[in-house]
Amino acid sequence: MNDDRLYTIDTIRIPKRTTVCEWAQAHHYLKRTASFFRYDKYPFMVEPTNAMGNISTTWGVVIQCPSQTSKTTACMNFLGWMCEYDRQNTMVILDTANQAVNLSKNRLKPFLRDICHIHNDEQAITNPDKSNSSVNISLGTGANLILGSAKSASTLCSYPSKYVILDEIDRYPTALEGEGDPISLAMQRQMTYRGLTLFTSTPTTVEDSRIHKQWLLGTMEVWSVRCPSCNKLFSPTWKDIDWTDENVPTTHCPNCGELWTEADIICMEHAYAQLNDNPQTDKYKRILRSFSINGLLCHAQYTWHSLREYERAALQIGEAAVASFRNTRLGECYTSPTEIRIDHVELFRACGMRYDDSCIPEDIDFITVGIDTHETGLYMLIMGWTLDLQYAYGLSYHFLAGDPDEAGVWQQLVEQMNRKFTRADGVTLMPAFAFADVGGHRGNAVMTNSLLNPRLKPCKGFASSGNSTQIDPLVRRSFSMNFTNGIKGKCEIVEVGVTAGKDALLQMEKLTLAGEKHLGFNHKKCFDLAFFKSLTSEIRIGSRWVAPQKGAQYNESMDCAVYSMACARYYYDRFYATGKDREAVYRSQPKEQTEMKKKIEQDEAVEPKTIAKEKAKRGRKTKQEAEEIKTEKAAEKVPEKSAEPKVEPPVKKFKHL
Repeated sequence: MNDDRLYTIDTIRIPKRTTVCEWAQAHHYLKRTASFFRYDKYPFMVEPTNAMGNISTTWGVVIQCPSQTSKTTACMNFLGWMCEYDRQNTMVILDTANQAVNLSKNRLKPFLRDICHIHNDEQAITNPDKSNSSVNISLGTGANLILGSAKSASTLCSYPSKYVILDEIDRYPTALEGEGDPISLAMQRQMTYRGLTLFTSTPTTVEDSRIHKQWLLGTMEVWSVRCPSCNKLFSPTWKDIDWTDENVPTTHCPNCGELWTEADIICMEHAYAQLNDNPQTDKYKRILRSFSINGLLCHAQYTWHSLREYERAALQIGEAAVASFRNTRLGECYTSPTEIRIDHVELFRACGMRYDDSCIPEDIDFITVGIDTHETGLYMLIMGWTLDLQYAYGLSYHFLAGDPDEAGVWQQLVEQMNRKFTRADGVTLMPAFAFADVGGHRGNAVMTNSLLNPRLKPCKGFASSGNSTQIDPLVRRSFSMNFTNGIKGKCEIVEVGVTAGKDALLQMEKLTLAGEKHLGFNHKKCFDLAFFKSLTSEIRIGSRWVAPQKGAQYNESMDCAVYSMACARYYYDRFYATGKDREAVYRSQPKEQTEMKKKIEQDEAVEPKTIAKEKAKRGRKTKQEAEEIKTEKAAEKVPEKSAEPKVEPPVKKFKHL
């Protein structure tokens, strides 16, 4: 046997698994530049690309970015890494079949041939079972790369795959006739694998953008810079750039307010800032990582002045060109100027405060509760308000599960309404009133329990007529109705102008985003991103409020906030301003004075009753009390003697004398 055929254990080399970026920089050779691929121009793609190879903790990766920022190259690098370390069935879905064929012929096949050394032409000649189709490429070892269209249900439902790459998902059809959602159909092909799904696209509008909705489900990581002044991450936005000096535009850090130029931003440390700590997980407890790339921080692709020129050209063309600029250059979802909406992520950042039940803000004057009634329970929001109703603070938000027709859920509500909150100056407050909706769900149960609990008021929301000449009040009127469902009595129902409430809430949100802090919520309690998404779920178009998605209105927290605001207005007008609130006098005093004053008033009110009870208990009077009473009676009955001289009566003389 020849020596060159003898192999020892030292000659066996097991390749060490690297990250996707390390593999790309070591193997992805670019012929046109005669060099290996580098991430120097695309630093924002390093973290998303490495997340693709970490399938043990990640089930999906979402990349929302501007156009021409190397997202397709990142997908190809992942395919090369997969062919090197885990060659399995893979499906790549594009918006049309022509796009799939063009991608296969122009980029994927040359990449697999030159970089991954997979020669499909030779395999097809030597083995007829090996596919040489542009949409079905053999990877060897029984694995295939399938390219298909999102409009073809047969492609989406035919091949089981471990890895699924969904490119430009915002161009996908909403549904296939008789089949359903194309994204869901493609992901069903992974049921037998513990694989990975990759979502990439340039965003469109907020209502229709699939990539933006997927990004909201994940970790919500935003490409940001670290401010040297406060050492916090922030992502500059296009609307915050100050063009007062056209030559040197500036932006400010939202955390500390420090001004920075574009040159300063380029020199800062760049990193991803994670906004969601509770991303979506699968049955293996793997998370969905989602990344959003800001066009202002793609320094190798755009400068701020070049973006300014693109915007000016788009404004001259029209609204469609402006939408394209926002989507493809900045990587942002476009919002029509006729629509007024609040970004729940920005509001989440602006409303952040730290307090608890034992130390709530000092400027809270009273507390109210807003309740949205549902078939399966009660959504309740406890908020603290100032006297002018211009500042509000969220204290608690809960879903009380249970049938509203049963007593259990209302007992939970009573416990929540009896909670005590202590201000920073020592004053203790309790919820004054609560408004519960009787619009369409279990109205009889609400009215029944309102008769048992005087602090619970039924309310019914009414939208405004749309007449701009009439002012829609927050609390329209209240009326009484006889109620005989189990309990007889008169039930007071309050009409709430929900349009006025939503307008007032919108104004407070705008002022908070502007830095005036009219809304405050404690993020560490129960006010997470899901709460703010529900709080800003509706948009204002003209004079109407509409939900962005028909049939999917998750606006419970918005309704609760409006009812709590209406309850605060009702309470102030009916009780606080008229002096009917007995506890209001103590709310402006420190805790020590308040307790002392209450004790003195209680003693003065209780002392006469206590003395009378003690006397009745003894049943007899002391000697001193008896003498005092005798003296008082004598003084009342015996008149005072006059100082006139005494006149003696005449002496009578008898005859026999």
